[in-house]
This record gives sequence, structure tokens and C-alpha cells, in this order.
Amino acid sequence: MALPLKVRAQEAFAFLGHRGFTLQPPPQSDRLESDLSWQFEYRSQSVTVRVLFDMHQFEVGFHAHATHASYQFIDREVYGRRSGFYGDMFGPDKIVAAIDQIATDVQANYGIVLSGDPALWAKIAKLKAVPAEKPRLP
Repeated sequence: MALPLKVRAQEAFAFLGHRGFTLQPPPQSDRLESDLSWQFEYRSQSVTVRVLFDMHQFEVGFHAHATHASYQFIDREVYGRRSGFYGDMFGPDKIVAAIDQIATDVQANYGIVLSGDPALWAKIAKLKAVPAEKPRLP
């Protein structure tokens, strides 16, 4: 029998424990967790990594220095979309592979993000402040 998705994701991101992060209990919610909707966070002194799954949407978010940035944003804006992902929606046949691929990418390439490096996070904050769409001239 396959592991529940939340357990699978916690195992995939367990490497964060070796980097000084601690797995936090989920925030209180009126909503019941199921295999179709769950979340958890790993926290260090300077960075929080939040992993969220809701139906088919899988999100990994990073928070440091008063700035929140998603995995998708950092992948696109800092790493030139190296992951090859163009969204955060995954069907049932693709979600386990996506969890594993994203966790592996974070482990291998996001050391500076996870360290809370002030220069990188200042760059991320500036990138987030840029409007998503440029205004059109009349």
C-alpha cells in the first residue's frame, strides 16, 4: 500500500532536519486534513519552509527576512526555471513524482535560500516588488 501523500512529502523534505530545521505541528484549522488537503512547515532560526497540498495544487513556500516566495517564483526568477515546472497543479498520476523532484531540487540547489542569506533574500524581495505585468502605453 502506498504511503499517504503527506507522509511521503514529509519524508521527501526530511533532509531539512539535517540542515537544522524542525518539523512544526500544523496550524490549527477548522478544516480537516485528508490525503487531498494538508500542510506542514519546517523552521530554522531564519527560514520557514511551508509545504502545502490542496486537491491537485502542490506548493512549497519559503519565508525569510519578511519576504515570502514560492518555489515556483524562485525557480523562475532566480534559477531561470531550471526545474521545468510551469505551474503547481498535478494530477494524481504525477503528484508523487513532483513531490520527489521538487524536494530533490531544493536539497541540491537551494542551500543559499535555506541559509537565509540576506543578499539573496534582498534580491528576492526586489524581484517580488516588480509588477507581474508591465503597464501598456495608451
